[in-house]
Amino acid sequence: TVLMVLMIIFIVVSAGVIMITDFDIFYIVPCAIATFMIPGLLSFYIDRYPYMRARRMRALTVGRMPEAIHYLSLSMRLTPSLDRAVKYAASSLPEPLSSDLRKVLWDVYMREYSSVEESFIAFAYDWSDWDEDFKRSLYMVRSAALERNTEGINRVLDKANQIIIDGTKGKLEEFSNSLKIPTMILFAVGIMLPLLLAILLPILGIGNEWTWLTVIVINLVLPVGILAYAYSILGNRPELTTPPDIGKVISPAKRGFIIFICFLACGALVTLGVI
Repeated sequence: TVLMVLMIIFIVVSAGVIMITDFDIFYIVPCAIATFMIPGLLSFYIDRYPYMRARRMRALTVGRMPEAIHYLSLSMRLTPSLDRAVKYAASSLPEPLSSDLRKVLWDVYMREYSSVEESFIAFAYDWSDWDEDFKRSLYMVRSAALERNTEGINRVLDKANQIIIDGTKGKLEEFSNSLKIPTMILFAVGIMLPLLLAILLPILGIGNEWTWLTVIVINLVLPVGILAYAYSILGNRPELTTPPDIGKVISPAKRGFIIFICFLACGALVTLGVI
């Protein structure tokens, strides 16, 4: 729907602009690029947003998995009761694992499963396609509830913690090893390409009629594309710590004043013919 509606709007607007400007090539090229790129990019983003959101939630959850196993183990060492361990971990963990663990108990209350053990095993099985180490650790926690003595419980829980720590460490190493090509692309597109454009455009003798198109490409299109690409790269990083809340460094009034000064400076440069 977004693709069709935006295509119709851009075609109508672009046709009107082109006819008003007497088919000037300076207006035909930007209108054609906008008509074929913007609707496609927006529809692609809407289509892929659930997948990107799920991937970010997964990365956030992966970083909390050692903490979840730690809370489960801590409760099991004190009182070898699986339902108490799940309740304690759910109350101690942040989202989204907190809601997932609450659902383990809620499914029992709603009679979807007959016991906490059965619901807990189903919860661990749901993670088999996402994280095999987390599933194995949850199985080990479940096995600890079947042990008869304290020594056996501690041994199984230590094994569960070791499995999830080694698995998370492996994911961090895999992520760090996968950054070589993305960082090269970011450096090439974010630093080298703008420098090359700034050097080559005057040499090629691009006239003043293309100035605004050049400014839009260098100052708007490239930064937005680089930001989106960097955001997608960081979406794969396991979030092991919660970012601190530093509050608002700049007040809205100061932010508005800075933006006003920037626009005023740009207007002055355009008026003086610098740009």
